[in-house]
Amino acid sequence: MAMTSEDVAELVRTQIAGRDSSAEWYGLVLDQCLIQPAKIEVIDRQAKDGKFVDSMESVWLILEERPREKNGYKIVFSERRGMFGLATSGFPTDRFPVLCGFYGDFPTTLESM
Repeated sequence: MAMTSEDVAELVRTQIAGRDSSAEWYGLVLDQCLIQPAKIEVIDRQAKDGKFVDSMESVWLILEERPREKNGYKIVFSERRGMFGLATSGFPTDRFPVLCGFYGDFPTTLESM
């Protein structure tokens, strides 16, 4: 069964339970950067034989490093993989954020920024 936005938000809350989300975590105040999870597409870009090979992946957007500017790192959750990862802007011509990689749970992914 597919997850809902609330399911994903609850997963994040569970993984940060007992920690102050208004305090600074790795230079970010979570209360200012966490967003209501929303489905987005990201580019999974791989280099093969000197060329880029892009595929698309549907993920949940969880956090924006700079929510006002809509730039910087984004923390995403792949329901298919059951893992959190990072995405960021790619080339100026990219229509979607580019996946940097998956790092496991939310705190580990946040620390990987």
